[in-house]
Formats: sequence, C-alpha cells, structure tokens
Amino acid sequence: IYPSGTLFRLLRLARTTSSDLEPQACPAGSHRQWSVTVIELVATDPRPEAFLLLDQWSGLQQLEELLLAWAKETNGGQLQERLQHATALLLKGGGMKLHWLKAAEALRRIQ
Repeated sequence: IYPSGTLFRLLRLARTTSSDLEPQACPAGSHRQWSVTVIELVATDPRPEAFLLLDQWSGLQQLEELLLAWAKETNGGQLQERLQHATALLLKGGGMKLHWLKAAEALRRIQ
C-alpha cells in the first residue's frame, strides 16, 4: 500500500475496550472484553527535506538525481506535484548554493 521507506507520524493514541469498538460481539461488562490501544497514523515522506539537510552537512553530490528519483516513485498526477515540491524546497533553501539553484532549474525544465 505504501512505498518502501515511508515514514509514519503519530496522530492519536487512545485506550479503549473491545466493547466500545464492537458492542454486539463483546457486550459491556462481559468477560470476553479486553483492552485495546487505537493508534492513528499518517504517512509522511520527508525525504526531500532530508536530502537537503544531508547536502548542507556533507555536500551531497547527487542531490538533483535523488530528488528526481523520489519524484518518479509516484503514479501519474503526483509526479508534477512532487517535482514542484522539490523545486520549491531548493529555491527556498538555496540561498547562495549555486548547485541547489541549478538543480531547481533542471527539475523545473522536466515539469
């Protein structure tokens, strides 16, 4: 369902009983009810931000290729969205980094 490497962020953690989730199967007060922990997660993909951070720390040489590979992992319509996201990140954080600006221009041409 999710691509390999997807990270998840915790939205909510709640304790309840099985009778709250399925009252007909486990009536309240029944010996058949048990404690349940409900975990709500949302998928996130922080790789573009991680790529930029790694580049700042160590001068990641293949930044453009990594961002392009990340964008191409999607199906159909999300490709353009990811390319725009990566370009915006590069332009926002580029400052004086010429290779970030060049990478942003290369990704913009692909769009």
